Amino acid sequence: MRLSSGLYEQLINELMRRELNNLDPTRWSWDHEAIDAAESPTILSQYLERVIRRTLDACTGDQALQQRVAVCNDIVERLSARVPEAELGGSTIPPQVEILLALLDRPTSPNINIDQLRELRPKTGLSQSALLTGSPREPSLASELRKEILSSDRIDILMSFIKWSGLRLIEKELREFTSRPNTTLRIITTSYMGATDLRAVSLLASLPSTAVRVSYDTNRTRLHAKAYLFHRDSGFTTAYIGSSNISHAAITSGLEWNIKVTARDAADIVNKFVGTFETYWSDPEFRAYSLEDEPTLRKALGNERSTDQHQYLVDIRPY
Repeated sequence: MRLSSGLYEQLINELMRRELNNLDPTRWSWDHEAIDAAESPTILSQYLERVIRRTLDACTGDQALQQRVAVCNDIVERLSARVPEAELGGSTIPPQVEILLALLDRPTSPNINIDQLRELRPKTGLSQSALLTGSPREPSLASELRKEILSSDRIDILMSFIKWSGLRLIEKELREFTSRPNTTLRIITTSYMGATDLRAVSLLASLPSTAVRVSYDTNRTRLHAKAYLFHRDSGFTTAYIGSSNISHAAITSGLEWNIKVTARDAADIVNKFVGTFETYWSDPEFRAYSLEDEPTLRKALGNERSTDQHQYLVDIRPY
């Protein structure tokens, strides 16, 4: 391996140790520290992931799949023998290598069959993170959101601006989702800049199994986040974090960038999303909204629009 000058955050293995020891001490200096025991599962598993991936990539030829499965099973068996407390019994891969794509409890879901459930799978998948850039060569955010909504068990949305033009593109799916038993939809939004449409917020508040909270104090809390969290009881929770407000252009043809993260390969980020959302939800700054609060929100939006227009005129005034 060839080391270059710069920042690192890499576990030092035997090869790197030799390389570092062979560096000319009159020319090179290096910084290092012992890993923290609490962080070691993450650090060591990330290291092993790279080692295992390199090993599996090296398996080629007609029997590559079988060889890779054998390698994985050898690792599982060695781990099981080394740490019985991990309870890895049954974790080896059978000869018929398949991926479970859907599971349907028919008595609790009488209006859908397994073929229909298959159609709800987002094109970007459920286990690997992805970047959506608004390119015409990739699925639109709107089309992915529709599938995420209908395949979720609970949904949390943190959205600075909610426009009617965007909400109507996913309204049907939200209505269908909230009409199912044991589902919940929670939305946090704001009157910041007066950009949100009252009609959109009120529609959301009218849906069953739905709760909306609004921040009115835009001097102290200028929420500008755009994020969606789709909880799945199967463990395949997904989240979208990026630049797209709920507007027609932002979730269809706009050049908006959104990262899709999954609980399977970015659990720390998803867990932080969950924890931060809960913090906001319990913060009195975000007030529960119902249809009776329409006058309050209408006034707040109007004040924000007047203030924003005044500030715009001040900013362009010549001096």
